[in-house]
Amino acid sequence: MKPSIIPIKKTITSHDVENMIETEHARVKAEAYNDGKHDGMKEPAQPLVKKDKLVHHIHFKSKYENLVLKVLQIIQPISQLAEGRKYKDLADAVSKKLGEVINNLEKHICILKQELSLYNPSEIASRIRTTLWIGFGIFIGEVYLNTKAFQVTGDNLISCLMISASVSLCVSLGAHFAGRKYKDAKTKLEKWLVVIVSAACMAIVSSVIASLRATFMQRIGVEVNPFYFTVFNLVFFLISPFATWYYHPTREEIEQNRKSLHKLKLLEKLEREKQQKENELQEHEKVKNETLSKYIGALMEAEYCIERIKIMYRESVDEYKKANRMGRKDFPDCFNDEIPELDIPNINFQSIITKYKTHENNNPDSAL
Repeated sequence: MKPSIIPIKKTITSHDVENMIETEHARVKAEAYNDGKHDGMKEPAQPLVKKDKLVHHIHFKSKYENLVLKVLQIIQPISQLAEGRKYKDLADAVSKKLGEVINNLEKHICILKQELSLYNPSEIASRIRTTLWIGFGIFIGEVYLNTKAFQVTGDNLISCLMISASVSLCVSLGAHFAGRKYKDAKTKLEKWLVVIVSAACMAIVSSVIASLRATFMQRIGVEVNPFYFTVFNLVFFLISPFATWYYHPTREEIEQNRKSLHKLKLLEKLEREKQQKENELQEHEKVKNETLSKYIGALMEAEYCIERIKIMYRESVDEYKKANRMGRKDFPDCFNDEIPELDIPNINFQSIITKYKTHENNNPDSAL
């Protein structure tokens, strides 16, 4: 958001203004010399020695006054001042609005940071990964052991491997879900139901697989009681739900993590937006200060030109006096008087320029 830029009026360059002033001064200075010489050779010589005023004889004074008016018309300092104030009001309104947006974003960011002060986004994911890796390890072990048992059916190795993988996957998933159900259970009755149902299902599956394993061992000449294989399978089964119960987060934790993750993404979005607005405000302030400095520069140029014209006017008065004394032997009293001031508009640039110079390193627009 940037205010409409009010262009700095430059109908003529500073160099052209300088040339115009120098040219006019050279012409008027020569005219002042001729007027002074001519007045000094009059009878009686002018100005009079006594009771006369210099202002009545320096007719070129009006030409310097016209030159000042012409410079003011070209540079238009009053117009520049008005436009600078208008631009400043627009720019300040934008700065204020951007500041309010940044403050609102900062408030929301602070609230979210307080809410997420104890949140670790990697904790829940790490616990879930740990549970899955444990389940995967048990699944691989079950596949390897059960494949040997299913070979007693007479199928080829690939078929036995697929059957074993299917059974092992069902057992692993069942154990995983049993652990989750037990952890999410709210009452003791629900917990006992999970334990009884899962234990009964696993006992049946383990008994079947244990019988197959015992048969396989008999074929290779080893007698093993199927009960031992049943216990072995139950131990494998218990590891998985225990790991799930210990590591895997509850349903409430997962839901809370989802909400916290949403807040974290919102926090990151707000921080990016805040940084963008801060950069926009910084760029806006830079452009504003540069533009306002140009308006101040126009005022300083007008002040400089007027002061130069005043100095040139005094030079021409001195030139008039010097030429006047060349044609006469006496000395007019009015030559000792102060030189009459130029009759020009009373524009007080000094307070503005002084204020600008005092604060230009901090806030150039304060002069306006």
